Amino acid sequence: MARLLALLALAAVASSAPARSPCNQALRDYGVQEYRNKCTLDYGRMAARYAPECNQGGPQYNRDTCASFTVDYRKCLLRENELVFSYTYNFDRDTFQKYKLRYKCDSDPKFKAAFDKCYASTMKYFEFNRLFGCLIDATN
Repeated sequence: MARLLALLALAAVASSAPARSPCNQALRDYGVQEYRNKCTLDYGRMAARYAPECNQGGPQYNRDTCASFTVDYRKCLLRENELVFSYTYNFDRDTFQKYKLRYKCDSDPKFKAAFDKCYASTMKYFEFNRLFGCLIDATN
């Protein structure tokens, strides 16, 4: 009986939580994997060379000083995730939508309204973590 009451209480809590849109869930599920390879090694060497002002989590982080190598690092990660055209290093929106989000955002009006704004504010320095955050917030 106690077990049944606990299950009913859990079901009530779960049903009262707002459901995420398929697009929002796809954005949360995908994320970008951080490949532990040449990208990470090169970035680590450069961060050590310029530390502490290039430690992104640090209080002295200077985007302008560190932009060149952090952009190269992020481009490398995007290339490893097959999200850039290798010859131009442009973010491949079609691949992102088709293969990474599996078309779950094509019909989401919030995603469509936010994508260009989020892209413009985050991708100058290839800050795809901020792109994801912006899109997730917009599609909530």
